[in-house]
Amino acid sequence: MSNNPDGAPRKYFNWDLLESLAILQADLKFVAERMIIEEKKELNKRSQEAKMKFINRRLKERFGFTYVQYKEEKREAKRIKLRQKMWDIAMKGNVPLLIFLSKQEEFLRYSDKVEQSHSGEVKTMTLSYSVPPKGIDNKPKDKKLSEQDEQHAVINEV
Repeated sequence: MSNNPDGAPRKYFNWDLLESLAILQADLKFVAERMIIEEKKELNKRSQEAKMKFINRRLKERFGFTYVQYKEEKREAKRIKLRQKMWDIAMKGNVPLLIFLSKQEEFLRYSDKVEQSHSGEVKTMTLSYSVPPKGIDNKPKDKKLSEQDEQHAVINEV
């Protein structure tokens, strides 16, 4: 263990565990629960809150940012590795994966969207009918229903 600027021995810090948990997107509280910090030959005598502060302090010393930013950086690295692996598998002939990748924005941007077009004239046909109000039989009659009766019939049908 190297020494701090003030001459005190440096506390053991498991960077590999921190990186593994960050890649898995574990939150800081979870990391602090699992992190073993050796301090004066005693393990884990710090509280969880103190460990969380310690982890953030060590990250700021080494990288200049907190655990949240570190975790985001590891997430992006994981996405890149996954994308590379998918590409390798697709290039070996995995058809479903080839189709999936062809639809991704960063690749070909293909889509399943079906578009239809019509180049002819559009004609509109209107059908109108009237329904007799309730209580009136459906026998054909000589006289037509008035406009008010037709409206009344439509309201009653709803």
